[in-house]
Amino acid sequence: MERENRMAPNELDDRLAATAKRLERELGGDLAMLAVYGSAARGEYDPQRSDINLLVVLERADAGTLRRVATALEGARAWFRCAPFVLVRDELASAADVFPIKFLDIRRTHRLLAGTDLLATVVVRPCDLRLACETDVRNVILKLRRALVVDGPDVRALTATLRRFVPQVLGALGVMMSLTGVEPPASRDALLEVAATRFGFDAGPLREALAASRQRDPTWPRMEKAYDDLLRELDTICRAADRLPEGPS
Repeated sequence: MERENRMAPNELDDRLAATAKRLERELGGDLAMLAVYGSAARGEYDPQRSDINLLVVLERADAGTLRRVATALEGARAWFRCAPFVLVRDELASAADVFPIKFLDIRRTHRLLAGTDLLATVVVRPCDLRLACETDVRNVILKLRRALVVDGPDVRALTATLRRFVPQVLGALGVMMSLTGVEPPASRDALLEVAATRFGFDAGPLREALAASRQRDPTWPRMEKAYDDLLRELDTICRAADRLPEGPS
């Protein structure tokens, strides 16, 4: 179904505004903050691929309030793939150390739609970011290993795994660069080039994995080699993340 591929430039903003009004109407004082983040906030929304990421901060999250959130988002789900991240106001500070990369991204890119911007007081600690980078890259390694064991030589399944998990590595590399005091480049190619030099890995296997993930039917030999080379470089990246300074805690 190609419901969004002809969306007018201002149509997304109109629909986000309508979603905000519906949530305000349904929740009243129980809605503390509503923001859009991710690709839609960065101006990179692709109707064919992107979700609409919504940060929904509530005063309480009992079952009745969550049902009202679901009711308010019914229209949004008819317009686009809606991905709500639902928190309670009192959880913001404690959740930031559990999801530091996510909160860093939200803080950098979010656009307030309703309520009060509560993110200004949320602290994302460097030590939490370092651990999250290492955890994310290690998790990708484990997912790729499992895919080879369970799905090989099903190249379509292996392609889907690359498509799902390799972007997480790019996100971790950007944060790792920030932790060393370097602003990560905006483009993917530039990020890989600079990060490879800084952290001592070969960017070629990541580029090859990204290219293979976009192919409809890559050959099994190419896919097996892409996984093998990628796993080797991910181990190097993981070790680099482990060596990063903790910074203030």
